[in-house]
Amino acid sequence: MPSRLFHREWIAEQETTRYPFAETASLTNEEGDMILDGLFLDAILYPIGAGPRLYLAEVEIDHQDVTVSVGDSVSGILASGTVSHLSPPDAISLTDSLGRPAGLLVSEASRLAIFQSWSVGTHTFLPEQTEFAATVTVPSPEVGLRGILLEDGSLFTGDVWIVGSDGIVVRDTQVLADMGPCQEPVLTDVIRIDIVGDPLFRRRLCTPGNIFETPRFIRTVEFRKGAQSFTCTPDAFGNMRVLVGTHMAEDTVLRVHTTDRGLLIEAVGEKLNA
Repeated sequence: MPSRLFHREWIAEQETTRYPFAETASLTNEEGDMILDGLFLDAILYPIGAGPRLYLAEVEIDHQDVTVSVGDSVSGILASGTVSHLSPPDAISLTDSLGRPAGLLVSEASRLAIFQSWSVGTHTFLPEQTEFAATVTVPSPEVGLRGILLEDGSLFTGDVWIVGSDGIVVRDTQVLADMGPCQEPVLTDVIRIDIVGDPLFRRRLCTPGNIFETPRFIRTVEFRKGAQSFTCTPDAFGNMRVLVGTHMAEDTVLRVHTTDRGLLIEAVGEKLNA
């Protein structure tokens, strides 16, 4: 089964017209390079982020390949496709600079062979010379997140996990997005990133060894009297309180003080001699 199906009857009707170019296109650049009627039989163009007036911006010829580039009147070249002189296909697949599909120029191998008669080099055109018809363009605005551009220039797409570490907190939340004048704000899902810092950042460093001293906290306090024992543990907030009570004696001599070196437990009064 063929990979592409073309409607031959419809293509035959458009063969003698300037389609898929606009009727106002001259199809000739300032150097006299001419795009003949019927060179391209059909087209579909959908480069992401394209502006108005898509046109055939450039044809680059070398001894082996021909590269056709499409651009707009705002951003310049947006997508291109390369075919071989020796075995040209029946269509030129277009991709953008990130390798994403951007369109298709339908032709025939015998029609694309006309580029072999062009001189080696780059042949440029202007929008008014090779503008495409509006019916072959599909607007694809650059909205939303389509991928992540890596440092080597490649585009990473697919499932992406955003993980916060070293004091970075990532969470999903909702905010009211301003939709412009005379429109009500819309509740929108967003990713919120808070940089709160890592209070234990010194512990993560392996060297020098004395940059962080691991604290040793008291986890339990055990009281013993003879065969009996009682263990105290911290509360939900990690606090362990040592207080002087009066339920055994209102005039207790026990005192508890906090000092720079820790907790001081003492008794007041004088020692009586027996």
